[in-house]
Amino acid sequence: MINRLAALPVIFLVSLPAAAGNYRPDNGCTLDYPQSVLKNGSFKLDKEKGSGSESIALTPNIDVSVESGGCEYSTRTYRFSIFLTGDENQMSGIEYVKAVELLAMLERRKELALDFSGARKALQSYMALVVEPKLGEQLYIRNDTENQFSEKVWIDVDRSTEPTHIAVTLSSGPY
Repeated sequence: MINRLAALPVIFLVSLPAAAGNYRPDNGCTLDYPQSVLKNGSFKLDKEKGSGSESIALTPNIDVSVESGGCEYSTRTYRFSIFLTGDENQMSGIEYVKAVELLAMLERRKELALDFSGARKALQSYMALVVEPKLGEQLYIRNDTENQFSEKVWIDVDRSTEPTHIAVTLSSGPY
């Protein structure tokens, strides 16, 4: 009888972290719910989808919204609203040039403590290697094949509206 009672606290302690954290067994995900990354942003958490979104004005002419989520892979998409000049709209690969500039601008905001150096380096290396950069091309920032962990970055653009929307997605996992 004493041996069974001695095991009870161990069972309770083992189950406590799952109950105390954001572990979501109902949808099979083991990642915590996304957290805000933009200070003074308008963070909204959708617990059903396991995603979060927020936005701020980066400058008077540039807004950035962030969508975070993931299940096996953690993803964060930075969607910049920016006005491109007529000359910029004609340049091949301008999306990559602007993405690097916008990430650096966001990174310079000390209150955010964001580091995009790996993503910027991957984007710049890709631009240097190809004549016509393709949108949606997933570029490795880090690839640890032994542990099956990778970090990737890719760019998408929506030019159907003014301003132009340049989306930079960062993905890491599996977890």
